[in-house]
Amino acid sequence: ALTAFTARSTPLVLAGQEGKNAIYSPLSLWSALAMLAQCAGGDSRRQVLDAMGADGVDALQDQVSQIWRALYTDDGQSSLILANSIWLNSGMEGAYVQETLDALAQKYYAGAYAVPMGTAEADKAVTDWVSRQTNGLIGGDQPVVQTEPDILAPLASSLYYKAAWLDEFGKEATEEDVFTDAAGNESKVDFMHRTEDANFIRRDGYQAARLPTHLGEMVFVLPDEGTSP
Repeated sequence: ALTAFTARSTPLVLAGQEGKNAIYSPLSLWSALAMLAQCAGGDSRRQVLDAMGADGVDALQDQVSQIWRALYTDDGQSSLILANSIWLNSGMEGAYVQETLDALAQKYYAGAYAVPMGTAEADKAVTDWVSRQTNGLIGGDQPVVQTEPDILAPLASSLYYKAAWLDEFGKEATEEDVFTDAAGNESKVDFMHRTEDANFIRRDGYQAARLPTHLGEMVFVLPDEGTSP
């Protein structure tokens, strides 16, 4: 279900991002929608479940648990840190359903926090949480979200990934060369080099290859000249 969701959602999310250095984590959006399904009811819940390709909330809870147990890694060599959270409007304390919050904590591994929405304090709290979960790669001086006073309960999901190459690049083989972006702009950057025998694919408009890491692999896609990524 997550693989199918990734295939459906990626072109929708990245539409309009041409020329931008955009990044998208299908797992993060899927996790946030999973929490949303738990919070919703009736037709709203059904629509979220349909978008995710899930049969029901019970099945979704099992999927979330399986994915977290399969992916979550922090062994000192590689890291794949998943985190979920719900941010409650402190002006509406007492209006939230404790059973739902308990399910988010137990089934979705989500922390719950109360903040005064529409304030710099709330924006900073969410930003600081994201920064902690991603080891400072996301978040910082600028807020990752700007809340409004009437917001009910934002859902946040983050993913931090770090893994070394299975076969390291030699530092002595790093050389400066010219990189050309999709718009044709040239800049000088450091290029890592390594030569090896490996599989790759060539298809209409692009070719691709992959390099293994200690936790999964990275796939590199090179569009043909004149073809937009």
